[in-house]
Amino acid sequence: MPAIESLFKLHTARSASFEDHRPGPVAYVTNGLRDNGVLGFVAPLPGDRVFEFIGLTVSAFCEATVQVSPFIARGNGGSGLIVLEPKMPMTPTRIGYIAACINTTIQWRFSWYRQASVERIRRLEIPDVPAYSAKFRVQNLLP
Repeated sequence: MPAIESLFKLHTARSASFEDHRPGPVAYVTNGLRDNGVLGFVAPLPGDRVFEFIGLTVSAFCEATVQVSPFIARGNGGSGLIVLEPKMPMTPTRIGYIAACINTTIQWRFSWYRQASVERIRRLEIPDVPAYSAKFRVQNLLP
C-alpha cells in the first residue's frame, strides 16, 4: 500500500478569506463535502496560490474532495486545507478512488481535537487500486 507522500506533493493552503475576494473565474475551496467544498468563484489576489492541476483537497477533519483546476484553497489557520498534487499523471478515476479511500479508511482517525495536518497524513497508506479493466467494470455494474 503506497503512502500518501509517495503519490502526492503535499501543500498547506494559504489564501485570504473568501470575503476579501471579488467575483471571478477561480473556484474558492473550503472545508466540507457540500458542493465539493467550493464556496464560490473569485478573482485571485496577489498572495493567493492558484492550483493548476486536478488533485485533492483534504480538510482539517480529513474530508477529501477532488478538485479540478484552477482553484484556490482556503488557508486560514487551523481551518485550512491540505492540497494533494499528484506526483505522476493520474486519471480522474484514480484520484476519485483515492479520495474515497481517504474518506472511508483514514478519516476516522481525525476529529476536532486531532485535526489533519501535512505531518499527520503524509505517511498514511492508501489501499492499492484494484485492477481496472472492461471485465471489472461490467462485472461490478451489472445486477
